[in-house]
Amino acid sequence: MKNKSKSSQCWLQRRDKDLYGKLAQDHSYRSRAIFKLQDIDNKYHILPKAKTILDLGSFPGSWLQYIRQTVLPNAQVIGVDLKKVSAIKNTTILQGDFTVPEIQDKIMTHVDNKFDLISSDMSPETIGDKITDHLRIIQLVKSAIAFARKYQAAHGHLILKIFQGEHDRILVESLRQYYGKVSYFKPKTSHKDSSEIFIVSRNYIEKTK
Repeated sequence: MKNKSKSSQCWLQRRDKDLYGKLAQDHSYRSRAIFKLQDIDNKYHILPKAKTILDLGSFPGSWLQYIRQTVLPNAQVIGVDLKKVSAIKNTTILQGDFTVPEIQDKIMTHVDNKFDLISSDMSPETIGDKITDHLRIIQLVKSAIAFARKYQAAHGHLILKIFQGEHDRILVESLRQYYGKVSYFKPKTSHKDSSEIFIVSRNYIEKTK
């Protein structure tokens, strides 16, 4: 019975993956990952009023598609990725390594104000070792947090993808120093057996000089 149950769960996961993949294809979305951001936004409602948005790890562009169709028409939207992301109307897309200071400086030349929302779906090259993959994504996340500490608007929001491990709780406690509310969130489109989870930090407490 256990083997049958496990087999059934695997089948259901594959079926769900196919359903979301087909749904993305039917709506001309670039990947099924769009539904992860949709789940986050349906839960926390942090996109509609955002006027300045930065999306990190944008390839292939599905999060940018959702952002662009959700925010106000005059909102400034910037996407960054190591890979080339095909153009999206009224969206600035930069190709390069976000962790490099020159790219971060370039980002700020394209906006008039600090960011109401910074979202990160960045992911390192994974090797299948949970500890190593966890440590690698934590380093990427830390670079996004450091950037947010400089360029997040007051009351702004930060979405971070991580792979769960021993360092994520320390990360959350650190974020609680800077944001009014910090929550873990697992989109229904993420596989249940995956260590992928998102940290959603809301209402940035702007640092005083």
